[in-house]
Amino acid sequence: QELYRNHRALDSRERKQQRRAQKHAIDRLLTQQQQQYHLQLTQAQVKLAQDQVIQCAEHVGRIAALQSELVAHEAKQLGNQLEEQRQQQQRMWQQPPSLQHQHQPQPQQQLQQQQQ
Repeated sequence: QELYRNHRALDSRERKQQRRAQKHAIDRLLTQQQQQYHLQLTQAQVKLAQDQVIQCAEHVGRIAALQSELVAHEAKQLGNQLEEQRQQQQRMWQQPPSLQHQHQPQPQQQLQQQQQ
């Protein structure tokens, strides 16, 4: 009978050890799965952030190109205006002296008007 009790106690200890071992194995598996999930989540967040950075860079590039076009257009307009003014002044100085004073602003007056 004592042998039987010893045998049962041994079986009970072995079952407890097996349950503990199973519980530890399950805990390790759950921990690994959680770590894998967090890693995948982090990788997805990094990919999203990279995509957003790429989109921002593309927008910045488009904005810079548009600004460059605008500056070039404004520079061309300014160049055209300056050329037109130069030609007007040249025509004015080429007129006979009697026509220069007929309703033509003097170069100094014209320059002051443009600066205002």
